[in-house]
Amino acid sequence: MRRFLLPLLALPIACGDSSTTSAAMRPQATGTGTRPFTALPLSLTNTRIVALGAMNGSQHTLPTDHIYFYGAIDTPQGLGSIGDRPVYAIADGLVQQVNVTTPPGDVKVWIGVTSTFRYYYGHLFLDAGIVEGTKVLAGQRIGHTGTSGALDLGVVNDQHDVGYVAPDRYGETGHTQSPLSFYTEPLRTQLYALVKRDGPEKDGRINYDIAGTLSGNWFRDNLPLDTRSFGGEGWGHQASFAFDVYAPSVAKISIGGELAVEGQFDIPVPEIPWASVTVASGMVTYRLTTIDPNYPERRLNDRGWLLAQMLSSSRVKLEAFLPGPKPVAFTVAAREYIR
Repeated sequence: MRRFLLPLLALPIACGDSSTTSAAMRPQATGTGTRPFTALPLSLTNTRIVALGAMNGSQHTLPTDHIYFYGAIDTPQGLGSIGDRPVYAIADGLVQQVNVTTPPGDVKVWIGVTSTFRYYYGHLFLDAGIVEGTKVLAGQRIGHTGTSGALDLGVVNDQHDVGYVAPDRYGETGHTQSPLSFYTEPLRTQLYALVKRDGPEKDGRINYDIAGTLSGNWFRDNLPLDTRSFGGEGWGHQASFAFDVYAPSVAKISIGGELAVEGQFDIPVPEIPWASVTVASGMVTYRLTTIDPNYPERRLNDRGWLLAQMLSSSRVKLEAFLPGPKPVAFTVAAREYIR
């Protein structure tokens, strides 16, 4: 069985951004509560959707707080980009913020639907005249994807709490919800049908934190306890014990760049599930492997080992090892992470 693989498209994934507009000066939407989405962000022809919770090594080390739309066509080499596509507003709203990203012209734009509910696009090239303060209507064209044909879509609902153990690190991500869940029918059913995720649950998941256990997100203990540790500045200094966005029964370890082995790794049968690892467990060992998602029947690729030990309910020691004999003890290369 062939499964959709994000990296084959060679699409931009970096989502670091900057804005010169202070929060107090940004245009504000009115009203409270959520509103339904009544328009598609782009054409669904040859489109695939990746749910909340994708991970990608040292870029997006933690499960992502937005979904991905990919315009993709099958080629002999795998999936290829469908090319530039127009992008539309999915609900009436007010352009509140335009953040410059990479490459030049590629922006992250926030659209306020109410004062407590907003959505954003990433990797968007705005049309002329769409600026902070512009009112947009559902179905109105506001930009295009560029040659990648890809688009990020995220939703923030201030009245929803994701439930992270350390919410101060996440900012608005702590109020993420699945964009598809707000769609009216028949669009909702059409969109869910395009989500590349096993099983009936198509929204995905971003929070695997379980207090007092290994499960969920971790940050190097020298990172600040604020949103800088979650975004681009922190990517290389994070680790996550979560589950695969495409096959949610497959456990995943995602490791930033501070350890000897970097990336996301399949743990098909964890010896000890994340939620069962506590201080009482002592040192636990996981074999790090990768499986080609386009050909999951092929053998595992050995990528090394990870040692983990909960030092307290909110601190863990981690050390990654290259392929070789199973390690039996930490070395001076071990690092400590906190919530």
